[in-house]
Amino acid sequence: MTKWTRRAGLALALVTPPVVGWPAVRWAIGPSVPPVSARSQQHLANVRILRDQFGVPHVFGHTDADAAFGLAYAHAEDDWPMIQGVLAASRGRLGMLKPGQQALSNDFYAAFVGVEAELQATWGDAPPELVAVFDAYAEGLNTYAAHHPDEVEPRLLPFEGKDVAAGFVHKLPYMMKMDKVMKALVEGERHVEAVVFPGSNAQAVHRTRSTDDVTRLNVNAHQPWKGPVTFYEAHVHSDEGWNMSGGLFPGSPFVLHGHNDHVGWAMTVNKPDGIDLYELEIEGDRYRWGDGWADLTSETAWLPYTTWWGTIPIPQTIRRSAHGPVFEKGPFPVAIKHSGEGQGIRAALQWYRMNKATSFEELQAALQTHAIPMFNITYASRDHIGFLYNGRIPERNDGFDWEELLPGSDPAALWTSMLPLDVHPAVVDPESGYVQACNSAPWLATVGPDAPTPTPALANAGIESVVTNRTHRTHELFADGAPISREAFLAMKWDPGTSDDSALHRKLLAPLRAATFEEPDAAEVQRRLLEWDGRFVEGSVGAALATLTWRPLVGPGDDVLPGYVLEDAVRNTARHLREHFGRLDVPLEEVQRLRRGDVDLPLVGGPDTLHCTYTDFDGAHLVGHTGDGYVMDVEFREGGVRSWSIHQYGAAPGRPESPHHTDQAHLFVKKRMKPVLRDEADIRGFLLAEYTPGEPWTPSTDDPFARLERAEHVAEGW
Repeated sequence: MTKWTRRAGLALALVTPPVVGWPAVRWAIGPSVPPVSARSQQHLANVRILRDQFGVPHVFGHTDADAAFGLAYAHAEDDWPMIQGVLAASRGRLGMLKPGQQALSNDFYAAFVGVEAELQATWGDAPPELVAVFDAYAEGLNTYAAHHPDEVEPRLLPFEGKDVAAGFVHKLPYMMKMDKVMKALVEGERHVEAVVFPGSNAQAVHRTRSTDDVTRLNVNAHQPWKGPVTFYEAHVHSDEGWNMSGGLFPGSPFVLHGHNDHVGWAMTVNKPDGIDLYELEIEGDRYRWGDGWADLTSETAWLPYTTWWGTIPIPQTIRRSAHGPVFEKGPFPVAIKHSGEGQGIRAALQWYRMNKATSFEELQAALQTHAIPMFNITYASRDHIGFLYNGRIPERNDGFDWEELLPGSDPAALWTSMLPLDVHPAVVDPESGYVQACNSAPWLATVGPDAPTPTPALANAGIESVVTNRTHRTHELFADGAPISREAFLAMKWDPGTSDDSALHRKLLAPLRAATFEEPDAAEVQRRLLEWDGRFVEGSVGAALATLTWRPLVGPGDDVLPGYVLEDAVRNTARHLREHFGRLDVPLEEVQRLRRGDVDLPLVGGPDTLHCTYTDFDGAHLVGHTGDGYVMDVEFREGGVRSWSIHQYGAAPGRPESPHHTDQAHLFVKKRMKPVLRDEADIRGFLLAEYTPGEPWTPSTDDPFARLERAEHVAEGW
């Protein structure tokens, strides 16, 4: 898209005079924000929002729709700019909010994957209760906009339920890395692999393997720490049986992972092959198909581009084949087919059913909706634990290399159905007493006779073979077969260690033994690395050296990047420390930081450890951006479910002026978790504010550690 973006931008620049006052004129003559609707007034009568002292919203509604309305309003209070951007992006309207290539690229993507067409084809089949939740969530956003007109883009309003549903349609192929595939095709790559995300952790331990008769679940997805897919914490409660706590994305009316009164689950990234690429031979508006030719269909998408004068629609033609949309922005035309097509609303329905499951069996029934096209699902209840290598895996014919470009002219390469879910790798209540999903091959979900094994049905599934350090460490920590205490489970979650079988040991430390350095500083870095105990902890010089040396060399799935030169990486580490710190013996927490606004805190943990931290350079320091973020520890006890959580920043991601923008960061770097209060009496014992949407409330400015003590006092009875 780069070429046509530059041309459009140049043309607009040439014809657009710098009239400073014109944006104000445009604003003055544009549409106004709609008032609170009659439907919203009905929801308002049935919604209460209770904020605990960390600002986390607990939304109480009479119906599920009422609760969704309140959730939308509460989340908008904390992150309206991101939610508005997500809903605009989902329908290909991001260019109405901001100019530039990022917005144009998104809006082209939305048109290319066919968000509008899928909505039109599937919205009428959505169950009424799901539509009611979508509509109510949209009304909650509209109500927020009516109360805060200076924050909103009125041309996007009023939001409708379809706008919320569009988020699921838009994000499913994105989560499958469709955007990465398109970028690779622009660059002319013929072997395109969807990149694996840095990772997530999930473990469940059955009560028979625990010292205290408690079933435990670790919920720990490693989402980015900012942006449209960072987790927001909420508790949603309705009188219709919806009572869910956990993490969700901006624009989602459902908790995506967490727990209710009966079950809980964690989702971690997996990598079934759900995207296939077909090289087409095109003549005019036809492409070769079998022994003849087939017609390409064609449509024009009008992408909004914001200028001084207003929003200019830029036309883009998108053609489609039997395989799917044809990507023609690279040097050769490629049709892209993905297994999430047509599943956006059904995926939302699956999450809704999971949110409301009242038993382990109901949760398993919700999983059978089989609409979410990826993600390992680790799940638990009081009496059961389970693992599912979830996904929508096409039923493919033999005789093709499904990891390469496929012949678009061969009808045998076209798939039309999915493998049934019952052939996917899965485990329920294994003899080992635990399951884990840390972005490795599913055959390692547990150990012993219950571990899944490959079958012929999965021959063309593209299931990953990588084994992460986090998987190695989970199995090592549970290897003795001894009962697991709460303290041991939490120590596992925050484990900073690396296995001897990890990529870091095999590809950095082991080769380093044979390296030689003439430079004294580089030789000193080598010596300290070889003496390091492999733990990314406070005070560790070796951990700082390992992080600085390893991070520029490792790619997706811990594969060493092309051009890997170990000796150069060691020299660069020595040079960086000498230049910026004046010495080589710098401990990890001085090099690695958590920063947001005025907050600058020491940060430990490391890449691909169970206490996971991924960083980027910000001047002299490495600053966290992904890894352990929203963390939840769930316990299913005889007397009910209890949980603890922590967020890397706080409950107000889009409000830098709020104390709740960063107040949990101080606890996070100390690995301190707060009780998740779900009973209304408990919440009132730790209450900051109670209000109806539209009423003001005041954030807490108290010391976060003092607040944690108060929360723990409320939870003492647990």
